[in-house]
Amino acid sequence: MGTVLTLASLLLFNPAIDSIESLVELTSIGSFNAASRIVIDFRGRIFVADHGTHLVYCFPSFKESPLTVGGYGWTDGAFDTPTDVATDGVNIYVTDYGNHRVQKFDQKLRFVGSWSGKTATHENERFGYPKGIALSEIGEVFLLDGENNRVIKYSTIGKFERAFGNITTNEGRLTQPKRLLLRGKEIFVLENNRVVVYDVFGAYLRTIGENQFCDARGVCCIDPNLFVATQDTLYSFSKEGKLCTKTPRTVILASSPIEEITDIASYNRTLYLLTPNSIRIFEIQNK
Repeated sequence: MGTVLTLASLLLFNPAIDSIESLVELTSIGSFNAASRIVIDFRGRIFVADHGTHLVYCFPSFKESPLTVGGYGWTDGAFDTPTDVATDGVNIYVTDYGNHRVQKFDQKLRFVGSWSGKTATHENERFGYPKGIALSEIGEVFLLDGENNRVIKYSTIGKFERAFGNITTNEGRLTQPKRLLLRGKEIFVLENNRVVVYDVFGAYLRTIGENQFCDARGVCCIDPNLFVATQDTLYSFSKEGKLCTKTPRTVILASSPIEEITDIASYNRTLYLLTPNSIRIFEIQNK
């Protein structure tokens, strides 16, 4: 696993609009096949889903070697394309896209249990091709149902509460959901060319970035802004939805050219750009 250390910085953001002044590359980690999802938990652990190998990696930090779980299959602990990871500090949840289920693991990535989207008693509770998962601070689960283009909310005891995003006929209706992000009392659903925002009860709030980008890959919050990554570009938007910056990956000064971006995450003033083969890690510096 190669690591590249450098101190390359670039004036990326307009200080008049955003508090970020520059990025300093810290390191590059990982040796993946076709990494597609990166998640940083509240402890700073880095989770990566690699759909090329059907593995999930857990790095305790970017200075430590990872644990792994998975491999292609349909038995307990195997995946058919892992798409997202979430943790409450006790359990780790992985959406298993092709197997239409969510699997649960302990902190050492040992299998604990699972639930299937095809075996629910009531039709409204059934889901398929799960694309994302998020947990609230009190343990509610939000699941992005890729088959029905909606978000499903479960209570803290795992009981189905409601589904939303698929029944409205206005701008809050989901058509191409890709990613799910929960911040505070707002849920951000990334679509191909926009971000749709709901409250935790499923009420539509607003849309961000409508038709200002296409083929979106990832979304994250770096207060006070929302960042969206496409294959070639980083976009930042204000809370009100105004486009603040647009940064092509080709102008980001780094130790080596940055491959296509497949996802983005942030933690503790650090920006993580996921590529098919590695994680490029940058420190966010302010004025």
